[in-house]
Amino acid sequence: ATYTITQQDIAAGGIVNTAVASGTPSDGAGNAIPGLDPVTDISDDPNDSTDTTPVGAASPADPTPTPLTRTPELRVTKTAAAFVSTPAAIGDEIVYEIIVENTGNIDLATISLADTLTSADGMPLSLTSGPGGPVESGVTDGVLSIGETFTYAATFIVDQQAINAGGVDNTVVATGDPVDESGTPIDGLPDAFDTSDDPADATQSDPNGDGNPGDPTSVPLVRAPELT
Repeated sequence: ATYTITQQDIAAGGIVNTAVASGTPSDGAGNAIPGLDPVTDISDDPNDSTDTTPVGAASPADPTPTPLTRTPELRVTKTAAAFVSTPAAIGDEIVYEIIVENTGNIDLATISLADTLTSADGMPLSLTSGPGGPVESGVTDGVLSIGETFTYAATFIVDQQAINAGGVDNTVVATGDPVDESGTPIDGLPDAFDTSDDPADATQSDPNGDGNPGDPTSVPLVRAPELT
């Protein structure tokens, strides 16, 4: 027999199967033999040593389980479009695009973003706006389904602190809660999270050690000390 796995099965962490076989005693011509009751047996998984025998049964009847690995996972990229003059000037604008993709096999909800913006010398800065969104690539339901992306936008208006430091660095950590098909949180599964990576940066550093690149999104600002 075959069975096609559904998303509900994955969210549950597996499937369990049993079979009940029944037969009626018959003679060589296929006729029921009077006085003999039909016989029935419930399937047993020979790989399960529990050997539980149901009440009234003559033999073990352990169900046959198939565990399914659940992997809540997401990936985040962050790119910058810098509308910056040369040399940089107060009021120049940097527009950030954040894309969060569900790369696991479990739907995710309650997506949250923790954004960190600093000057190039590590001093804290604040975004001027955002992150705003998301724009969902699939159904607009607040659930980041498998393979779906959420896109957010944020901006920073360049100030003197950023110019003095020679640039700004930005990262974001996205987190999502594993949910089943009805949007109900799945107990026992950790949240999915990832630190953003700048796909334009070939360094491919992994600052949090999760096995995925997490290069900050850096925008240099040209400084021009000058006297007249």
